[in-house]
Amino acid sequence: MSGMNESTFVKFSTAHDLPPSWDEGCRDNPFLCRTRLRILEQANPCGQRYYLLEKEKRVSLFLSYQHRLDIFTYGKGSLRLPVTIIGLPCSVSWPGMHIQQQDIKPFRQTLKQIPGALLILNEKEPALPLAPTCAQGLTLPNCELDIRGLDFSSYLGKMRSHYRYKLRSSMKRFEQVKTTALTNNKEFDSRLYRLYEQVYERSDFKLEKLPLSFFQDFPATISFFSAGDKLLGFTQTMLNNQGNQEQIFLFGGLAYELNQQYQTYINMLLHVVRSGMELGADRVNLGQTAEDVKTRLGCTLHRRSLYARHAHPLFNLLIRKGINLLSYTAPLADRHVFK
Repeated sequence: MSGMNESTFVKFSTAHDLPPSWDEGCRDNPFLCRTRLRILEQANPCGQRYYLLEKEKRVSLFLSYQHRLDIFTYGKGSLRLPVTIIGLPCSVSWPGMHIQQQDIKPFRQTLKQIPGALLILNEKEPALPLAPTCAQGLTLPNCELDIRGLDFSSYLGKMRSHYRYKLRSSMKRFEQVKTTALTNNKEFDSRLYRLYEQVYERSDFKLEKLPLSFFQDFPATISFFSAGDKLLGFTQTMLNNQGNQEQIFLFGGLAYELNQQYQTYINMLLHVVRSGMELGADRVNLGQTAEDVKTRLGCTLHRRSLYARHAHPLFNLLIRKGINLLSYTAPLADRHVFK
């Protein structure tokens, strides 16, 4: 901590070195706390660096890591390049930073010192004023469902008849399916992990592939679904107690060859919603991707921004001119699921 001044971000090479004040700056982001960053550092080491600015009682911070990324993930074509990402190295919909408005200027200055290509992911609205340092685009929207004061029966009762009928039809396929919660996440085994790999391999928007140890070590609830000796899928969820109670769907695994027979995916999502209600959550966060399915459950879509920059002036000009090629451009289309 020596050499820290009031207007400069200090860089740390390991989460174990972060001071307690780090946690003061990320109270609304459960993935940025030091304990979870240490777990991610062990499970998914990828050159993480941590930046902290303290001024009086104000804290700003961000996390970067290295990744070889397909920069046209949301567009046409494919081109993998080494990129420094400011985000969370576990493909969740939270940002990897918390920057106070008063600290925008030193944040920009620190960004300029990062060599090569830089990508900032999942910043919530309102967007940070980072122009002209970075070009701004869009990444995948986040799917959220307000369940305040609802139980599962009243949730279904609020739906328009067409959506309710479809869900009940899917739920009938799951009536003989057994749901089991792991009592110890160390029991998460290679069979369950292969279901996660199926989802990852079929994803149109690949980022990090997490190892088996992440599921064994990260503090979350894992439930799996089976019919006889057939393993259908699993969900990994956590309850965020910071601010409003929020049930978070982290990751899942799915046996795709059995999905249509049992309507597994939609029933997995309904399991996350129902368990959130049973835990007294105000909101369910179903994350990014598959928004067509999730909006049928009543989710609303919330924009997430990305920012891009390159240290080389010519490449940076190309990024600024072509930011739409790096962005997720599908329109947001909320459905009128409820009466």
